[in-house]
Amino acid sequence: MVKHYLEVWAPQHGRAFAFEGHPKPYQSLIFPYALERPILFEAIVALSRASWLLQEGIPWSRDAGLAYHRSNAFNALRLRLASEETCADDTTMTTIAALTTIDYILGVHEGAKKHVGAMKQIRSIRADLTGETPWQFFLLSTMKAYEALWSFVKDRNEAATNMSRLTIDSPLRNELPVYPSLPFDMKLCEALSKVSSTFNDMALAGELSIQMIDILANLSTITKTGDSPTLSPISSRPSSPGSRNLLNIIADLQCISVMGTTPIEHLLCFGLIGCCFRLHFGDKECGEEYEEALQELEDTLGENGWPRSSQEQAKLQKKHIDCLIWISIAAASALELSKSWSPISKVMDETLRKYPMETRRWVLVEKILRKFMWNDFLAESWQGSWQRAMERRYKAG
Repeated sequence: MVKHYLEVWAPQHGRAFAFEGHPKPYQSLIFPYALERPILFEAIVALSRASWLLQEGIPWSRDAGLAYHRSNAFNALRLRLASEETCADDTTMTTIAALTTIDYILGVHEGAKKHVGAMKQIRSIRADLTGETPWQFFLLSTMKAYEALWSFVKDRNEAATNMSRLTIDSPLRNELPVYPSLPFDMKLCEALSKVSSTFNDMALAGELSIQMIDILANLSTITKTGDSPTLSPISSRPSSPGSRNLLNIIADLQCISVMGTTPIEHLLCFGLIGCCFRLHFGDKECGEEYEEALQELEDTLGENGWPRSSQEQAKLQKKHIDCLIWISIAAASALELSKSWSPISKVMDETLRKYPMETRRWVLVEKILRKFMWNDFLAESWQGSWQRAMERRYKAG
C-alpha cells in the first residue's frame, strides 16, 4: 500500500496542492512526516487501501485490510483528541485529513462531516497556523480545501433547486480530482482527441484532472452538434436529454471549483460554466434559480475577484494569458443573460483593462478564443459582449 501511495495516490492528487519548492507535497512533506508518526502512517495505509479497492472495483465494506488500518487510526485518534497536548497538533490534523479523504471517496459523508467539523475546531484553536512555513502553508491549504468541499456537498444535499440536486447524482460526488501521469491510458487519449490542442497541451503539462478532461470532451462534442441553440439539442427544454446534460456539466464544474485543483483549472471551471449557460439559454434571459451560479462567475472573475497573491497572479497571466482571456469572455457573455448582473457586471470590462493589447481588436480576440472551445453561435455571442464593452470604454473616455 505504501507503493500505491507513493506511485499512484500522491502523484494523482498532490499536484492540486503543489507550490514553489514542493511540486509533490504528499511525497516531500506528508510521507516523511508520517514515517515518524504511527497514527498518520496507519491512516495513509488505510487511504491507500481504499483508493486501491476503488481502482480495482473491489467492494470495500468487507475488506479486512481496510477495516484493520482504518480502525487503528480511528482508535489512536480518539486518544489524541482526549488529550489537551495532542488534540490540535499537526499529527492530529493530518490524520483527520486522511480519514476525511477516506470517508469522502467511499461515500460515507456523515463521517466526513464530523471530521471537517473537527478540523474547524482545530483551526480556531491553532492561532499559530499562519502559513508562513511550507509545512503550515500546505496544512492550511488542505484544511481550507476540505472545508470548502464539504460546505458545497452539504449545501447541495439540502438544496431545493433542480440544478443543485443534479450534483447529488453526479459521478463527482465521491471523487477528488485525479491528475494523470504519462503514459495516458486509451480512455483518456480518446477523450483528449475530442478537445482542442491547447487543452491537450495543458493536460500533458499535468494541469487538468481526469474529471476536467472528461468534461471538456463532453462539452466539445456538444458544441459541435450545431452552431446555434435553436438548431441543436443544447437549447432543448430542461427535461430533454441535451439540456439536462448541460445542467449536469454545470453542477460537476461547480463541484470541481471548490475542490483542491491547479490554479488554472479552478478558473477554467467558471469559464466553462459560462459557456454552458450561453449554450443552454442561447440569447434568452435565465431564471432566478440560476442567479447564485452566475454570481460565482462575477465574484471570481470580476474586479473584486482573484483572491490570490500578486506573485501567483503574475505567474498565471504569464503562462496562461490566452486561457484567462477565454475564461473571462465566456463568463462575461453568460452574465449578460442575468437580469440582475447584466447591467452591473465588470468581468468583460476588467478583461479589456487587464489585457489591452490582446483585446483591442476583435480579430485578435477571435484568434485567441478559437484555441479553446468555439462554435459560430458562441462566437456571435462573445463578439457582441466584447463590442458592448468596447463601446462602454470609449464613452467613458
